[in-house]
Amino acid sequence: MSAAANLVLVGHGRMAAAFERAFHRENLPFRAITARASQWRVPHANTPRTVILAVSDRYIASTCERLVDARVLAKRDVVLHCAGMLDTRPLASASLAGAFAGALHPLVAVASPGDPPPLRGLAATVQGHPRACSAARRLGKLLGLDVIRVPAMDRARYHAAAALCATGGVALAQAAQSLLEQTIPSLSPREAAQMTASLLASVAHNVRAVGTHNALASPLMRGDIPAVAAHLQAMQVHPPAAALYRAALAQVLSVLACDDNFTEAARAQAVLLLST
Repeated sequence: MSAAANLVLVGHGRMAAAFERAFHRENLPFRAITARASQWRVPHANTPRTVILAVSDRYIASTCERLVDARVLAKRDVVLHCAGMLDTRPLASASLAGAFAGALHPLVAVASPGDPPPLRGLAATVQGHPRACSAARRLGKLLGLDVIRVPAMDRARYHAAAALCATGGVALAQAAQSLLEQTIPSLSPREAAQMTASLLASVAHNVRAVGTHNALASPLMRGDIPAVAAHLQAMQVHPPAAALYRAALAQVLSVLACDDNFTEAARAQAVLLLST
């Protein structure tokens, strides 16, 4: 059975928009249900459905119950919510009805429902019933979304890691843009944003290609501590940027401590610089 057969998308927000755009781009037929609609009706299905709940965390349980009551969800169907903080417990009503529950969390930051990022080439995690995980991975292949099956875990810590990357990436871009605009007053906000986006895109490429430990491109790699000191001095025009840079350097130094090419003298100089 195709993973796209009887595909149902529930929701109207940012993540729902990302899935909807992805389905259209890959020419996957699906039924859309707006969570606020007064009645939910989908044609009778002879094969199991895959239902994606792209709704706010606090509405997952009640939406799932409503899907079961409306017989949109039934025995042997798969239901997947998209909340990073939650496991499959909010989908208990579907499990009781004989459906297979899973938590499918796209590792995708969606800022605008009007222009969500493409899912192709990105990643997601899935946790839950084996059949739900299998359905999620089949759907991921159709969308070009790399779905990684994960075990039961500390969801808050997992979500914190995702939030650190997503929120931290934006914070770094904001700080860098502020420095650029103060340095080059002729830059338009759009041009400054384009410059920071270029750097973030290249970092994402490096992380994917060689991993986080090998993706660093910094004066620290050649032990150029004076360059780092000059950076910190120049960033005093925007203190949040200096604070972010210091925090980033502290993390980087914790990894470089295990790098034989990074000398003890350079490490000591960097630590002293950060402590002042």
